[in-house]
Amino acid sequence: MYEVYALKYGERDTTACQFFYREASHEPITLHYYVWLILGGAHPILVDTGFLDDDARERGIRGYVSPAAMVERAGVKPADVPVALITHLHYDHWAGHSLFPGAEYWIQQDEVAFWTGPYGHAPAFRQSANVGALARLVTLTYANRVRIIDGDRQVLPGIGVHRVGGHTGGSRSSRSRPDAGRSCSPPMPRTSTATWRRASPSRSSRACPRCSRPSRRSTPSPAPSG
Repeated sequence: MYEVYALKYGERDTTACQFFYREASHEPITLHYYVWLILGGAHPILVDTGFLDDDARERGIRGYVSPAAMVERAGVKPADVPVALITHLHYDHWAGHSLFPGAEYWIQQDEVAFWTGPYGHAPAFRQSANVGALARLVTLTYANRVRIIDGDRQVLPGIGVHRVGGHTGGSRSSRSRPDAGRSCSPPMPRTSTATWRRASPSRSSRACPRCSRPSRRSTPSPAPSG
């Protein structure tokens, strides 16, 4: 029987127009940042790796705790995580990979192709990236620590990954069978259900002039990842 733990490691306030595609509302929302730990199988599985304290400082994250510390609080040493399933390569899902030095990172082929191709550097996408973390994909691949997946794949009995796209070019979800334990889904921002239904997360919208603010990592552009 699998158990899935949602481990929150920080939060940040923003506005709906900064986060949702073509959203006109300036309604304040709070983004909650998670990594997910799956226990009960042959070995622990981590879903996403979070980010480091440099991103926390530069992006105004409140209550940041290292994702590695959160995993350890759940009873697993970070070095003992052998597999990390990366839903996509936005900074808040990938930039903390160095916290888990024994992990093999499973990433969709389309996702790697997008961020290493001709479009990822465009302002609409770059603001959701940690460029240094993306660059380390090369060295990690040559060190045999990246498993590039094309489509769906079983990870352990009852646990699989599925390419879904949409949020990014190669976004994917993870799932466990209902009879194998509690289900696992990709992290979604914990905003109101009504807000989520009326708009999709932004991929290439323009920033709201009223609410946008530049950072050292990016030019003013659309809302953050999730």
